[in-house]
Amino acid sequence: MVEKELAVIKTEIVPNIVKNSDMISSLTRRVENMELREKRLNIVIHGLPYEKEESSENLRYKILDFLQINLKTKENAIDIEEWKKIGKWTAQKRPVVVKLRGDEDKQMIFGHVKNLKGTLFGVERDLSFSMRRNKSALLKVRKEAIQEGKLFQNGIIIDGEVLVITDDLSLTRRQGDAKTD
Repeated sequence: MVEKELAVIKTEIVPNIVKNSDMISSLTRRVENMELREKRLNIVIHGLPYEKEESSENLRYKILDFLQINLKTKENAIDIEEWKKIGKWTAQKRPVVVKLRGDEDKQMIFGHVKNLKGTLFGVERDLSFSMRRNKSALLKVRKEAIQEGKLFQNGIIIDGEVLVITDDLSLTRRQGDAKTD
């Protein structure tokens, strides 16, 4: 009796579980792709100070001022379509998602983002939840690797093996010792 039930599980149930798992993975990828397409024209601004109960229109003007003053874009050069506060309110700062009207606006912003170096501001792409989670995990690993001396200018040490980036941007094993010049 038990052997018959095990046979049914192996022949009918397990293949269905695998099929359903593959289907769920495929649907998850499709949803993430749709989310990324929807966020294509979005940017996230960090460090923009504003009042907790600030009106939407005042926030719009602060965003436009930030783009012009801090990013040093031309006046009225960038059109924003929508904007909203995200995340938790902390010390009068909370990230703001800004939906731009076109790719040209996004390219212009990222072309000027170097002007934020040394400031408390940041601008980044609006990522999907899983991409934000992965980015956070990778940044944590990167920080630990730097602290442990495993990450250096043109390579990384993984499991005691030195991998360096070549001119064609591939990783190759370095011959010799594990010096990090």
